[in-house]
Amino acid sequence: MQHRLPADQSWRLRGTRLADVPEPGFYRLKLVRGGPFVPARIYVPCPFEIEDESQLGWPVERRHCAGMQRWSLRATINDEDADPLDVWQRGNRISAIDYHKMIAVRDRAVAHEPYAPEANPRGKVNLARQPSLF
Repeated sequence: MQHRLPADQSWRLRGTRLADVPEPGFYRLKLVRGGPFVPARIYVPCPFEIEDESQLGWPVERRHCAGMQRWSLRATINDEDADPLDVWQRGNRISAIDYHKMIAVRDRAVAHEPYAPEANPRGKVNLARQPSLF
């Protein structure tokens, strides 16, 4: 049986990412080598939310990319403000469901398991303190 390629050639671009053009979405990344994955996201804030550009905490670059301006994007890593370009370059895209699962696991670990890797994302995973799988 012969496979036919779709007439629309946009399927070739679906897996590519430009290094300096962040896209809104949900991501996971590690804060330190050997640490656990933490949830991150890039989003477009409400236009009425930004009153002063100095609130962002990083240099504002007014250049257009992919239909929106990079300075209009915001990002969070583990619920802390971050640079969208940092999340874009270091993160792996995940679904919204996985993002919310990671948030729930982190919140439970902070409340009930202080030695869990998710409760201390800046530390390495200590396998001696983890429960056995068997």
